[in-house]
Amino acid sequence: MKIGTIDPVLLEENLKNRINEDIDAQRISGAVVAVLQRGKIIFRGAMGKKTPGQSQKMTEDAIFRIASMTKPVTAVAALILAQRGKLKLDDPVSKYLPAYAGLKVGAEEVPCTEPLRVWHLLTHTSGMEADMEAKLWVKAIPPERQRTIAEAMDVYLERPLAFQPGAQRKYSGRAAFDILGRIIEMTAGVDFATFIQREICEPCGMVDTTFAPSAEQWQRVVGMHDYQDGCGILSQTTPGCVVDRVPITHPLGGSGLVSTIDDYIRFAEMLQNRGMGGDKRILEERWIDEMRRPQLDPTLMNEKVNQGLGVRVIAGEKYPWLPVGSFGWSGVYGTHFWVDPVNGITAIYMKNSRYDGGSGALTGKHFEEDVFRAII
Repeated sequence: MKIGTIDPVLLEENLKNRINEDIDAQRISGAVVAVLQRGKIIFRGAMGKKTPGQSQKMTEDAIFRIASMTKPVTAVAALILAQRGKLKLDDPVSKYLPAYAGLKVGAEEVPCTEPLRVWHLLTHTSGMEADMEAKLWVKAIPPERQRTIAEAMDVYLERPLAFQPGAQRKYSGRAAFDILGRIIEMTAGVDFATFIQREICEPCGMVDTTFAPSAEQWQRVVGMHDYQDGCGILSQTTPGCVVDRVPITHPLGGSGLVSTIDDYIRFAEMLQNRGMGGDKRILEERWIDEMRRPQLDPTLMNEKVNQGLGVRVIAGEKYPWLPVGSFGWSGVYGTHFWVDPVNGITAIYMKNSRYDGGSGALTGKHFEEDVFRAII
């Protein structure tokens, strides 16, 4: 475990060298990154182009599809309601969605022996959308069958779970956190997007984080990069949709937000400050502690990384760059962040690309390495 203070000159050199190398090789078109230590910005910068093949430079107010970095936001929303006694993490999903009492498991469609619970949704142990066939099926759901988050609940029931809830840990990209979003709006008494805006974005000062960008915000959304035959190209996206073909009337709990570097700094710093967003308390400290606590038996993951509530948690000394207790998440389009309570570091990397995204993205791993190597 490396404990110390970031050298700002070394950090800037590390980050600029790496990102410019990726830009020159066309592995990315541009990125915006920020690193803070103990609440102070050590480096924040925008590099490259906003859109592949175009001349406009990347800017620090650029808006990114943050994809699965929506999940920690949704997890915080659920914990706000748990804090208020509106829901419990061990509540059966069927308490809120009665149709989910009759779930089946596997190709044989045997009955569930363990009720699907809110906790399972938060920890990727639900069995929802947990194999490649199910992931492709979810991605292909027609827009007219998911115009709202409530409509999607009926669609997700059409496939059995991949395993009994709690028996395995397999990533659910969309379904589990979408169900969680529906539970949030049912217990909060307002629609899910409004709850996120009112309870998290507004008190934290996140002015550009939304499921439904305005016309002005769409002008700042970066173009989607892809990498083919050694060249960076512009990848087409569905007009007016943040994710795939999902209508923006359906706020995807696991992947539907757009955000900026400054907005996500405010969210991540709220986690770093154990629930304080600026001068407003979003969550009590005990709920942040629970969020970042390793939730699973190590046999379900590995000795280095465990699952928190909506975040991954560094659980072992063998992880190469981050100290034990660090936590964060990544997005399929290449966004990546972590909070390191040991060194007081908060770090965020923003890009949008169909190439090299998710938890295994090289840009995310290199970002961790470059920050780590700047600690003296």
